[in-house]
Amino acid sequence: MGKKQLVYILIPLLILFFEPFNISGIVIKRTLKERIKSSDLIIVGKVQNIGSKWNQKRSHIWTYVTVSVDECIKGTNLLRNIVVKIPGGIIKEEGIMQEIENTPSFRKDEKVLLMLRFLPDLGQYALVNSAFGKFSITSTNQIVGESVFKDEFIKKIKEIMALEK
Repeated sequence: MGKKQLVYILIPLLILFFEPFNISGIVIKRTLKERIKSSDLIIVGKVQNIGSKWNQKRSHIWTYVTVSVDECIKGTNLLRNIVVKIPGGIIKEEGIMQEIENTPSFRKDEKVLLMLRFLPDLGQYALVNSAFGKFSITSTNQIVGESVFKDEFIKKIKEIMALEK
């Protein structure tokens, strides 16, 4: 096997197995099983607050979404509120917006199911698999984009978790 053939084989493998699965703004949607396995915490809650601010170097804007936790599906959560760090955002006072592809938007009072991973260096949570770690829940308890009700979706998540043990 020549070097050229080896490169054609290795590059796709490297892309598949290394995080963050972000190539030129494209995020590959992982399977539900993979997202559950990568999650430290899976919660259902309601968005209480959304605020954006610059990083210390003023090179990136981060949005901090505070979610009141109604239910913890995976992991241990002793907090009433979780703050999730999302790349990008709007600094209204300066009229500046930094939009990042494949990041979800949030609305105050929105009901959500979130798959989160803990970032120990920062002491904060981030979404697993970018926008694919956020599920909006309608007033009729349907999971947006999944054609299933919240209780059925949670049951499916718990079944997948049980198979992993």
